[in-house]
Amino acid sequence: MPLDVPGLDTGVTAITASCALTTGGRAKCWGRDLVAVDVPGLSSGVTAIASSSHSCALLGAGVVKCWGLNDHGQLGDGTTTDRSAPVDVAGLHGRATAISVGGFHSCALLSTGAVDCWGANISGQLGDGTAVDRSRPVTVAGFGSAKATLAIVASSVKVTPARVAAIRLRCGSAARCRGTLTR
Repeated sequence: MPLDVPGLDTGVTAITASCALTTGGRAKCWGRDLVAVDVPGLSSGVTAIASSSHSCALLGAGVVKCWGLNDHGQLGDGTTTDRSAPVDVAGLHGRATAISVGGFHSCALLSTGAVDCWGANISGQLGDGTAVDRSRPVTVAGFGSAKATLAIVASSVKVTPARVAAIRLRCGSAARCRGTLTR
């Protein structure tokens, strides 16, 4: 059953399990008390939010700020110190255009088409070819200048000859691929 979150007025444009983005570009988050409060320093200019055990916000200038649990470096500030207020992600390799967080890692899509990730890496989830946690962004291998952007949110995607773009699919245990594509 849906619950009202006190402190959230009308004008919410995006929501996670613990944060909301308002039409004015403000980030508001809540804890167990379910009372939304303004996130310090994020009262305007926020274009996207993501949260799990920690939260990150994307600002219009392509800057990423994160806060919360940081035991694996998932805030990207070069430390493993938990933060109650947002800190800049240090050393992104370009301007961010989208963000995502997992339980203990974070990623940013850059305007160049490259992807940077940081945090827990025990299963190689940062994509840098290692299993070493990173408290600063590292570049995910295999991404570069974007020719097309495709977000797959369903179990199958139909690509027809009329909708073919220069894309590269990476398949593996987390992304099973099947079928053929011909021109």
